[in-house]
Amino acid sequence: SVVSVLPGTVVFAGFTLEHGWIITIQHNNDYISVYKNNISLLRKSGDQVKAGEVIAFTGDDPAKKSGRHFQFELWKLGHPVNPEEVIIF
Repeated sequence: SVVSVLPGTVVFAGFTLEHGWIITIQHNNDYISVYKNNISLLRKSGDQVKAGEVIAFTGDDPAKKSGRHFQFELWKLGHPVNPEEVIIF
């Protein structure tokens, strides 16, 4: 299960050739979280999500043998941020 790290609004939920199923969430204080290489999404653009809410699933896709892996990114005002500086794990 993939969970939202902070509350926010889904601004993108879709498929790309490079990173498979992606979900992007806009949070308060100009943060954006990105969750790449999922096998399915549970939310769509415009949905409100809570911190800890399941938003997608990741893992092995039996139809693909690409060796893809889940990827998480956190951004603020267009710059990557170390998640450990913002999120309590």
